Amino acid sequence: MRGKQTGITELKAVKERDPVWIRQLAEQADHFLLAGKTYRNLIARAQRERNSALLAEAESTLKKARDKITVPFLRVEADDALKTHQSLLKAYDDEEKHRVAVISKPAAKWKTKDLAGKTHALADYRGKVVILDFWYRRCAYCLKAMPQVARIAREFKDEPVAVLGVNVDEVETDARFVVDKLKLLYPVLKAGELPTTYEVSAYPTLIVIDQTGKVHSVYEGCVPNLHEEVTKAIRALLTSSGTSPGR
Repeated sequence: MRGKQTGITELKAVKERDPVWIRQLAEQADHFLLAGKTYRNLIARAQRERNSALLAEAESTLKKARDKITVPFLRVEADDALKTHQSLLKAYDDEEKHRVAVISKPAAKWKTKDLAGKTHALADYRGKVVILDFWYRRCAYCLKAMPQVARIAREFKDEPVAVLGVNVDEVETDARFVVDKLKLLYPVLKAGELPTTYEVSAYPTLIVIDQTGKVHSVYEGCVPNLHEEVTKAIRALLTSSGTSPGR
């Protein structure tokens, strides 16, 4: 990303605080930070395990932390965290509805070209496990996940598995820049109508399609342990069809 930004930081006032207030601030800040760490771990588990009960536990952790805070600006931080959590709940609910709508359903057919000009179609990969990785250049989480996707492509290169990037950048040079810098060896498709076809609303989104052409699983956003999760899904599909070498 390239760009410039300017800003002004202005000191509005200076206040002296007594040792009792400072000690109170330190204790409450430590408590809030610890609660935040617990909260993030619970959210990561909830996303990994698809467990809504952990989302409720995470929210309860924030609320309990807030109830013990009396320092005004820390309470504001706690309130903001709870508001952000509500937004996350909505996103989680939307994601679950999308997953239910597509999982185990026939994957929509498509045909498009890759960055090299070669035509690809879902029908070409019948009998293989297909991985579609939707991304764009300025998506930080897309770039964070991409080395794990590349690792999956390397590990399954000699098996009936096709890993395909799906790039949504309007400017093709943006896609080529990422492919060159990360030395991606698997095909990267021009998205065209694919994001609409698969109702992709979050990036990155990784879709696993089984050998019969049905959607097996969907991974949206920054998924913890993406490599392990997707590898496990692929192995299960290969084993069920009797094509896994049993690594």
